[in-house]
Amino acid sequence: MTGAIRFSDAWLRKLTPASKGKRLQYTDADCRGLILRVNEVGGRQFLVRYSVRGRGQKMMTLEPYPAISLADAREKAREARRMGKEGIDVKAEREKRIEERISESERTFTVLFGGDDDEKDVSKWENEFWSWKAGRVRREETVRTLRNMFRRMFLCSEWADVAISDIDTADLYAWLDWCRENSSSETAIRKVAGVLRDMYKWSIRKRLYRGVPPSVKEVWEVGIKSGKRTRFLTPDELRAVWSATEKMGYPRGSFYRFMLLTGQRLRQTLWIEWSDIDGDNVWHAWADNTKSGEEKLVPLSRQALTLLKSIRPKDGEKRRYVFAKTDGGEPFVTHKVKHYELYEATRRAKDDPTHPDGGWTPHDFRRTQRTRLAQMSGPHAIKSHVADMLAGRQGDEKAGVSGIYNQYDYLVEMREAAQAWADWLEAVVSDDETVVPLEAAR
Repeated sequence: MTGAIRFSDAWLRKLTPASKGKRLQYTDADCRGLILRVNEVGGRQFLVRYSVRGRGQKMMTLEPYPAISLADAREKAREARRMGKEGIDVKAEREKRIEERISESERTFTVLFGGDDDEKDVSKWENEFWSWKAGRVRREETVRTLRNMFRRMFLCSEWADVAISDIDTADLYAWLDWCRENSSSETAIRKVAGVLRDMYKWSIRKRLYRGVPPSVKEVWEVGIKSGKRTRFLTPDELRAVWSATEKMGYPRGSFYRFMLLTGQRLRQTLWIEWSDIDGDNVWHAWADNTKSGEEKLVPLSRQALTLLKSIRPKDGEKRRYVFAKTDGGEPFVTHKVKHYELYEATRRAKDDPTHPDGGWTPHDFRRTQRTRLAQMSGPHAIKSHVADMLAGRQGDEKAGVSGIYNQYDYLVEMREAAQAWADWLEAVVSDDETVVPLEAAR
């Protein structure tokens, strides 16, 4: 726990996540009893420490920031301490109101999480749950996606109107079968199952559910776990993608081509700004845009720099983001990138309009890069931990205790790996017959 700090909205927005497996705790210097906890994914949770007539210390959880504003959190903290001096336990009163509001038989998923606008007290639970959920994940768009998936895949099922206390393991198995019959993907099922599990946890914390949730390993994990992807692109497919991105032009075609050259994740690439690239030709990917929630350095190859030079804003042109809309104020798409245009352009590049895309996605560019780097041998061999770090993962040299003591950034080695990949890719798309194809099993 750190010392008292004067909270402000600017300070709250700039807070960095805690180290993996740990959490940070701060106390507000301007409001006695107000506490902020920050977890490893950057979730910021307000809490209030108070006592009832000076007897013992109690802790009450508020909504996470920014679901609740700093001003409102301070007001609730002052109210809790004021009521405590009068002998009123604000947390106990809140829980009592919750239990009285909805009888146990009426506590269905539809009532608690259905979001019926005509029943404001009921939809309040849905809003509270998703605010709590937002504090556990880093990206607002992830919460929106999960919310829509839950509405589509569970609230439309017959189990949505069954009291949560009456749902058992057999019901969950039946729900799994219903999802598969309705062509839901295994990945989507796994994500919604995770939402259901969190809803049970939240309901227990709010005293809306008493007992042990119906949870068996086969339902939550094994029965809905999707297989690992092994797909990467062949040289022919890479040539078709390269040709397609050229015809697509800026910004979408340039975006996919940059993804292919760098091997970085879609969201991280989407939000790159011109100011993120320093004079040493290193891309500073900030924590808000990386999957790990940590700042990352990405050395850029000559080919990637050539691409950036070709799309750099002209004198007088204001464009904050590299792959921006016409006004340059934000990326060309800010929610979900749909790849239909890329797939269609790739099929046309193969001179066969009926040719399928082969089941690959732009995320498979990363697997293609990593597989090729592993294949390199001799004097140009790339060490495994360097290739992993270039892809944004922890290599063996940085895992566990080693990562605490080894603070070397491996930037030189990653630059060599990035250039080796870009050189190989350039040879592939130029149809160099000496290129060694990827041989790992697909």
